[in-house]
Amino acid sequence: MAVFTPILGNRRVKMELSKEDREKITRGLGFKGIVTNTLNGRKYKVYGKACGLPGCQCDALAVPYKGK
Repeated sequence: MAVFTPILGNRRVKMELSKEDREKITRGLGFKGIVTNTLNGRKYKVYGKACGLPGCQCDALAVPYKGK
């Protein structure tokens, strides 16, 4: 399992992802995919976002996924 620490709401959270889900997460802006946190079974849409350093876009934003 891979540890993943995106921003969820206004705080950073710790998730564990399967290898397949971890491969969806690449650096850069925009939609990356839907992943499942193996710690609680919840699904999230994941987007790339700027981290705050000039020109760097290595951070991630997670949004709860309510679809099937």
